[in-house]
Amino acid sequence: MKDEVTKYYKKMRRSFSHFIILSILNAENVEIHGYELKKRIEAEFGDTKEFFETDSSIYPVLTDLKKKGLLDFKERIVSGRTQKQYFITDRGREVLPDMERQYMYFNTKIKKFFSELAERGLKISFQINLEEIEGELDDKLLNITLYDLKQAIANLPTKEMKKKYIEITKEKISILQKEIKKIEKNLKQR
Repeated sequence: MKDEVTKYYKKMRRSFSHFIILSILNAENVEIHGYELKKRIEAEFGDTKEFFETDSSIYPVLTDLKKKGLLDFKERIVSGRTQKQYFITDRGREVLPDMERQYMYFNTKIKKFFSELAERGLKISFQINLEEIEGELDDKLLNITLYDLKQAIANLPTKEMKKKYIEITKEKISILQKEIKKIEKNLKQR
């Protein structure tokens, strides 16, 4: 099972790295060395391990894009060494808008899916059976809920999804706090 997940993740990561590389080359409209391209991706996204396992693993992706005719390179002598300077081709520019639309579409669907999943997860996490609570709230229950929350956030694949999950969590906590205040108020009135 783990091998299947690893293969799927590698395909997804490679596909997304194609899109990112073409987007950067198109936006900057320059010829750029592979290492510098990786640095620009790093500047944009932080740790590039999400896209490339090692520093040199960008090069097979660049080779793949070249084979597909989406980018090309010119060899230049820099400091006495030959360097490949990559650039997006006309075909790459033609394909990029379609790739962008597809990623935006799937991104929207994935956000919706994880948002709904997170909301369902939070509803389950915050369900408290009042009959089982005698006296004060058990610290263990609170710790388990916080641990589950941290794990759920840690397991989300992107910063954006993590931020959205945190945002939803804050909203749910706010609702929970309001409900607790109502319960306290009702208890005081009795």
